[in-house]
Amino acid sequence: MTGLLKIIRWLLSVLLFTGGLSPAMAQGQPALVRVVDATDGSPVSFANVCFEGFGKTFMQYVVTNDKGEASCNIPGRAIVAISYVGYETVYDSITPGETRLLKLNPSYTKMEEVVVTAQFMPRRADKSIYKVKVINSKQIEMKAATNLSDLLRSEVSIRTNQDAVLGSDISLQGLSGENVKFLIDGIPVIGRMNGNIDLSQINLNNADHIEIIEGPMSVVYGSNAIAGVVNIITRENQHDKLMVRANGYTESVGVFNADGAFSVKSGSHLFMFSGGRNFFGGYSDPDTSRAKLWKPKRQVFADGSWLYTKNNLRIKIGGQFFDELLLFKENLLAPYFETAFESEFYTRRYVARGDLSWKISENQSISALAAWSGFNRRKEKWFKDLTTLNRILTSNIEDQDTSTFNSYNFRGQWSRFSDDHWLNWQAGFDFNIEQGTGKRIDGGSQQMGDYAAFASLLLRPHPIIEIQPGVRSAYNSRYSAPIVYSLNVKWNINEWFSLRGSAAKGFRAPVLKELYMDFVDVNHDIHGNPLLKAENSDNFNMVLQFQRDRSRYQVTTGLSVFYNHVSNIITLAEQEKQSYNYVNVDNYRSQGGQLHSTFRFYPRLVISAGVGVTGTSSSVDGDNIAWTTDFSSEVTYHWLHRDVSMTVWYKYTGRLPKFYTDQTGALYETIIEDYHMLDVSVNKGFWNNQLNVGIGVKNLFDVTSIDSGGSSSGIHSGGGSTQPVGWGRSYFVKVSYQFSKKN
Repeated sequence: MTGLLKIIRWLLSVLLFTGGLSPAMAQGQPALVRVVDATDGSPVSFANVCFEGFGKTFMQYVVTNDKGEASCNIPGRAIVAISYVGYETVYDSITPGETRLLKLNPSYTKMEEVVVTAQFMPRRADKSIYKVKVINSKQIEMKAATNLSDLLRSEVSIRTNQDAVLGSDISLQGLSGENVKFLIDGIPVIGRMNGNIDLSQINLNNADHIEIIEGPMSVVYGSNAIAGVVNIITRENQHDKLMVRANGYTESVGVFNADGAFSVKSGSHLFMFSGGRNFFGGYSDPDTSRAKLWKPKRQVFADGSWLYTKNNLRIKIGGQFFDELLLFKENLLAPYFETAFESEFYTRRYVARGDLSWKISENQSISALAAWSGFNRRKEKWFKDLTTLNRILTSNIEDQDTSTFNSYNFRGQWSRFSDDHWLNWQAGFDFNIEQGTGKRIDGGSQQMGDYAAFASLLLRPHPIIEIQPGVRSAYNSRYSAPIVYSLNVKWNINEWFSLRGSAAKGFRAPVLKELYMDFVDVNHDIHGNPLLKAENSDNFNMVLQFQRDRSRYQVTTGLSVFYNHVSNIITLAEQEKQSYNYVNVDNYRSQGGQLHSTFRFYPRLVISAGVGVTGTSSSVDGDNIAWTTDFSSEVTYHWLHRDVSMTVWYKYTGRLPKFYTDQTGALYETIIEDYHMLDVSVNKGFWNNQLNVGIGVKNLFDVTSIDSGGSSSGIHSGGGSTQPVGWGRSYFVKVSYQFSKKN
C-alpha cells in the first residue's frame, strides 16, 4: 500500500512539473473560427467571440483579427457566440482542434432601442404608441457632444438659442421655455432662468442615450410638457464585474474637459461613480479686449449611485452634483485703465433620489420614485485692481444676490402590460412641490404644490390597432387645475406602414420665477408678475411612418404634422425701454410638419435627412403667421476592418420672423436671419475599442452671429441688432479609454 502511494505521488509530481502526459490534455487544443459577412463573404474584424464550455466549465473572450479569425485553446466541446454592432448574434458549437466558418447576417431591424419614457413597461421604440426619437451613445460619441446643447443643435425641427449669461435653450414645435420638459432618469431638471433650462449645464459624460417625444405629454408628466419631453437615460454597466472609463476633450477656442467613471459589480449589487471638470477660457472675435462675448466658465460635476437587482426587484439610490462658475469681465476703466469690474455667477445643482421597481407578476409591475432637487444661483460683483490683483465687493446691494430653489418629486405607478392581451392599464400619482427663497423673490420666500393622479388604458380591439386614452386630475395650491386628457392611436397598416395620432389637453401653472422673481443684471431686466393666469392648451399630432427592409439595406421615412393652440401663454413683453415683464397672451398657435428619411446600407453606411416647417402666430401680432424652415442631414460611413468611422452633419436654420409690441402697443416685426452649420468628425478605435480617438471640426462655415433686424413690411420695423450663434470654426480632439472585466 505504501509503495502504491509513492507511485501515485510520483505520477502527480510528473504531471505538475511537465504539464501532464500531453499538452493537449492539460491545456486543451486550439479551436479556430473565421467570421465573415454573410452577404459578401468579407471578413468581419473586431467581432466579439465568446467560447463557453458546456455546463459553464470554462469561459474565454477573444476578438477577431483583420482576417476575421479568432482562436482559443479549449479542453472540450464548447458553445461559441459571436456578436458585432450591425449584425445579428450567431451561436454554434465547436470542438478542440476544429476550424469553423461562421457567417454574420446584417441586423435588418436596426437593433431597435428599448425606451422607458412614458411607457407602461420598457418597450422597443418601434413598438411604442408614441413616436420616440432615440439618440444613442455612439451618436453622442461621434458628435463629440459634451452637453445637451451641442447634441440637439443639429436635430431637425429643434431650434437652439444662445444667451451670453443664461446659456442655451431650445424650442420644440414652436414652443419653448417652460413648455419643454427635461428629465434625467425621469427626474425633472429645475433651475430655469428666464423660463429656460441652460442646456450647456446638462453634461453628457454619463449619458447612455437620449429619448425625445415631440408633442403633448401633460397626462403623464403634467406641467411643462405641452411641447414634448427630453429624457436623458444614464449608464448602468451591469455586464462587467469592473469597468473604468476616462475621457479627455479639447477644442481650439480654449475648451479643456476631463471626466471619468468606474463601476463595480458584486453579486446583486452595482456601485457606480462618475465625475469630471470642464473649462472654457472665454472667446470673442476679434479677441482683443478683457470683456468676452462668450463668457469664461468652469464646471465641476459628479454622479454616484448604488443599484440592487434581485429576481424581480430593482432598487436604485443615488445623487448628482453640479457646480459652475461663469465669469463676466468688464472692460478696463478710464483714465488709467488699471481697474475694472467683474461679476461672478455661481450655479449649483443637487439631486438626491431613490427609486424602486418590482415586477409582481409576468405582466404587472409597481414602481416608485422620490427625489429632491436643489438649485442655487449666487451673483457677486467685484471691483478689481489689475496692478495688485486685489479686489473688493461693490457697495451696491443690488450687485450681490443669492436665489435658492428646492423641488420635491414623488411619483408612483402600477402597470399591467402584455403584448398578447387586448387590455392593458396604468395608474399612478405625481406630486411636485417647489420652494424658492431670495431677496429678488417677492416676500423673500414662496412655495407652490401640484398633486396629481393619472390613469391610462391601452386597448387592442384588433391586432394591428392600439388605442390609449388617458386622464390626469390635479390639485394646484395656487391655481384651479382642470382635468386634462389625451387620446393616442397607433395603426399598423401593413408590414411597411404605420400611423400614429394623438389629441390632448394641456395645463401649465406659472412657476415661482414667473410669478415672483426679478432678474436684473447688465444684460437683463426681467420682472415677475403675480397676476399671471395659467396656460391651457389643445394639441394634435399625426405621424405616418414607412419602413422597408431588404437583404442589404433599410429605408425609413416619416411624415409628421402638428397643431398647438395655447390660451394665456406666458411670454415676456417690454414695459419700458429694455425692461420686461411676464404677461399672458390670449391665443398662441403653432403648426407645422416634418419629413425625415434614413437610409442604412448594412453595416457600413447611414444617410439621413429631414426638413421641418413651423409657423407661429398670436393675438398680439394680429394672427400673422411667422413661418420658418430648417433642414438637417447626416452621413456616416464605417470602415469596419480598420475600425474607423466618419460622420458629416449639416444643419440649415431658416429665417424667423418675430412680432412684438412696445409699451405704447405699437406692433413691430423683426427678422432673425438664416444660417448654415457643418460639422465633421472621424473616430478610430484601438486595442479592441478600449481606446477611441476622435478628431474633427465644428462650425466649418465659421458662423459667429446673425442679423436680427427690421422688416420692410407695413408693420413697424424693429431696430437692427445681432444674435450670437457660435464662437466660429473650431477644431477638437477627443480621447476615450475604457477597461472592463467580465463577470
